[in-house]
Amino acid sequence: MVHEPDTLDLIMSRGGGGTVIHAGAFFGDFLPALLGAGLHVRAFEPSRSNWLHAKATLEANGLSTDVLTNAALGEAPYDASLVTTEEVGSVVYRLGGGSYISRQYTGPMLSERCQVLTIDSVVGMSEQITVIHLDVERYERKAIAGARSTIQRSRPLLILETPLGWRAMRWLASLGYRRADYVHHNTVLDATVAVAKHYR
Repeated sequence: MVHEPDTLDLIMSRGGGGTVIHAGAFFGDFLPALLGAGLHVRAFEPSRSNWLHAKATLEANGLSTDVLTNAALGEAPYDASLVTTEEVGSVVYRLGGGSYISRQYTGPMLSERCQVLTIDSVVGMSEQITVIHLDVERYERKAIAGARSTIQRSRPLLILETPLGWRAMRWLASLGYRRADYVHHNTVLDATVAVAKHYR
């Protein structure tokens, strides 16, 4: 069974001719399909455990691991903490896919150190970005803030798990972005013509 097949279809239909930014790679479930379609991908995963699993997914499919970076995407480069566990009274909760970035390190039992990068800092000035797909647990606004130059230059399709705030949406609207559709639980923002297929 393919996870989010319509999201994959949309990325593959719009990702050619440039680079796809795929953040929140998890265990690499999207990567074989994207790379198998011949797309150029830059993937990011802040959790070391998930990153290792994503590397294993690539290796198991005979694909290069060079596309995968163990880092989060944010509004500025800095050393951060990925909170993976929370304590509520005497109960310990493993957050799994709900892990989140914090500037405060709470120790190895609750969090792990991670690096935050910006899309603008990892993308070359001549590199055309066709799609930015963010599944980053409510960190989408900050990742978009770190991609302003890239978005202004390339006008990529944006696929976002968490809706943006009004300031970010107003700025994107000034660049011609409109909500084109929803695909699975993601908001699709497009600065070109509306996507031809209706994605669910």
